[in-house]
Amino acid sequence: MNLRGAKPVVDYNVQAFIEHLNPTTDLYNEDIQQEFTKQFYNWITSSKNNTLTGIEDFKHHKIVSGTAQAFDHWYWRHKNRTFRFYKGEFMYHGAVLKHGGFYAFIEDRKLQANDAVIISVPFSDYGSQHPNLDYIKSMYSIRYSGIIRFCILSLHKKY
Repeated sequence: MNLRGAKPVVDYNVQAFIEHLNPTTDLYNEDIQQEFTKQFYNWITSSKNNTLTGIEDFKHHKIVSGTAQAFDHWYWRHKNRTFRFYKGEFMYHGAVLKHGGFYAFIEDRKLQANDAVIISVPFSDYGSQHPNLDYIKSMYSIRYSGIIRFCILSLHKKY
């Protein structure tokens, strides 16, 4: 599979945390998810390679089992809207939404007030910012509803 150079982020502190888990005690540790979530948040905010402005405004931190689960939750929350995304976006959207969700490519028609717009940062097909991200931001006020490997943007039409 050609991933165009995409690779996971290697962090030895996270790796060490996982390798030192003891199933006989950690399986029943009710605090382990909160401990991991706190360490993961600290890792993200300590990065010298990126600056995430406003992440501290989000008081509730959650870990999901990957981007697919996060998107499943987002689809459910916005199930009465039309999902819109660019061609070349994460293929999961089309694969899932063809089984009952309403969706259309942004290139195929004008955005409307009830659309739920999905755009990955970095954009899935390019590995960098989508060239139309600024256009989307100019049309919508953006509320970041999740930061995973990339951002899920929940967009609300400006009036």
